[in-house]
Amino acid sequence: MVRAYTLLLEKGERGEIYNVCSGNGRTIRSIIQSLTELYGISAAIEEDPSRFRPIDNPKIIGSYAKLQNAIGWHPEVEFEESLKSMFQYWCSRLR
Repeated sequence: MVRAYTLLLEKGERGEIYNVCSGNGRTIRSIIQSLTELYGISAAIEEDPSRFRPIDNPKIIGSYAKLQNAIGWHPEVEFEESLKSMFQYWCSRLR
């Protein structure tokens, strides 16, 4: 993301809107499952249907095509690496 933001500052068109994303959709459940697998953590995942809102879009997946066409950016860091980095960052903040 930092690389995308830097390229946008250098080459982006002022006033344009760009999606900085992977182009892959993920559920909260799949993210939690990835974290539990990466760190050997056990977690119960429960859904409360009463908390779902009818207005919520069940699936939103961004496209980085406009960004790639405009400045040549594409995602390079694997999702699992991003999870590891974020997890390590927050663990270090708790110490």
